[in-house]
Order: sequence, then structure tokens, then C-alpha cells
Amino acid sequence: MTQAIAKKREATRFSLYLSLTKPGIVSGNMLSAFAGYLIAARGVYDLVPFCLFTIGLAMVMGAACVFNNCFDAELDRNMVRTRNRALPKGTIEKKQAFYFGLLLLFWGAFSLCMVNRLAVSLAFFGLFFYVAIYTLFKYVSPHATLVGAIPGAIHPLVGYVTSRPFVDFPFLLLFFLLVFWQMPHFYAISLFRMEEFRKARIPVFPLKKGIAATKVQMFLFSLAFTATIVVFASYVPASRLFLASMGISSLYWNFQCLAGFWRKDTVVWARSVFGFSIALMLIFAVTSFFCT
Repeated sequence: MTQAIAKKREATRFSLYLSLTKPGIVSGNMLSAFAGYLIAARGVYDLVPFCLFTIGLAMVMGAACVFNNCFDAELDRNMVRTRNRALPKGTIEKKQAFYFGLLLLFWGAFSLCMVNRLAVSLAFFGLFFYVAIYTLFKYVSPHATLVGAIPGAIHPLVGYVTSRPFVDFPFLLLFFLLVFWQMPHFYAISLFRMEEFRKARIPVFPLKKGIAATKVQMFLFSLAFTATIVVFASYVPASRLFLASMGISSLYWNFQCLAGFWRKDTVVWARSVFGFSIALMLIFAVTSFFCT
């Protein structure tokens, strides 16, 4: 009986530490990272570097999320969505969480070092920019979303250089593609959670620049994403499936963002844009397999 209780407590403790890594965010980012690898590989896959990159990048991203939780513990106490996390509730001490993040970072860096230097350098740049720059920037500027889009676009680049360890034009296009995708995605979140951000005194774009201006930005960035897809497909050998799927999906996303100018319920509309943005990235990741 005592052993059963101890095992249950260990399982609960494990789940609490796992929650610090924000598994949903990590798994979502790994989708774009896999897309980057598939695009660069062009049909030639090497299992060992792929596994090392997968484990290493997931751990580095998990470490970044743990450090972010440490910095945002006080903010999380003031938001309904985050107040029940492990650090705000005090179920895990900040010092313990920080050491856990360091452990993840060490093993993640070790795995990526066995891939190549460029992969580990990019991963560390993304972590530093997210934790040290974006985490602080979001408290003072409505343009923090754009700042945060930079580390958010690093993950597919790590996947890309795992297969092609150098910087070329498709590498740069992939970076801008992910930056442009993130802007409507995260602006949509700031719209349907605007009251939470207002109470937490986070100066997100809609609060400082207005809802109308946010809708304009979302539409323009969605157009930039579609234009980049067109250029991207002309430089990377892409199948008809990739072209058709991404072309139709991107155009629908453009229309969806444009519809915000006449939709009356902004919250419902923003949630629909957010939901389809996730589907769009999933389509991109799956069809990237056919970029050979």
C-alpha cells in the first residue's frame, strides 16, 4: 500500500515537472521543425541525426519553457488561464524548476552537438532570444509579438540544418515563412484573451493599437505568408500535392483574416483564425514530406 502511494506521488511529481516544459507548445513547434528537416532532406533521410535533432531540440525548447515559467511565475498568478500552474501554486519551487531547466538544456545541447555546430548554435540563439529578450520585452511593448516571432521561427531552421548544414536562400525563406505565420496566430490569441492581458497589465497589440489595427496587421501578415509560400515553392522542388494543399489553405486563411473586417463577434472570429492557423501548420508539416 505504501509503495503504491509512493509511486502515485512520483507520477504526480513527474507530471508537474513535465507541465513546466509546456508539452503542447513543444509538440506544436516540433511540427515545423520536422517540416524544416523534410524540406532540406529532399527524400534522403538519415535516422541517427534525425533522432538526435528531435531529442535535442525538444529538450532545449522544454528548457526554454521552464525558464520562461520561472520568470513569469508572478504574472501567472494574476491570470485565470495560468494561475494553477506548478510555480504559481507553489507545488514546485522556482529553484528546483530552474535546475530542471538546466538539466534539460545540458542534455539537449549534448544531443544537438552530435548533429552539427550550426544546429546547436541556432537552438541556443532561439532559447536566449525567447528567454532573455522576448520574456522581458512583452512587459513593455505592444510589438513583443514580432520580437517573439524570431525565436519561434528558429525551430524549423534547426531541422533544416540537420540535413543541410549551411545557410542558403530556402533557409531564409523558411525563417520568414514562420515569422509571417506566427503574427496572425498570436494576434488572434491576444484578441480572444484580451481581457486577461488587460487585467495582467500586459501591453499586447490590440490593447495599445486597437482591434481594427490588429485586424489589418493579421491580414497583411497572412498575405505575406502566402506570397512567401509562392516564392518558397519556386526554389524548393515541391510536388503538386504541396502546391495545391498550401495554395488553397493559404488563400482560405487570407479570406478568413479578411473576414474579420465585417465579422461582428471578434472573439469567435479570432478563435477561428487561431484554429485554422494550427491546421495550416499541420498541412505544411505533412506536405513537406513531398518536397523532394
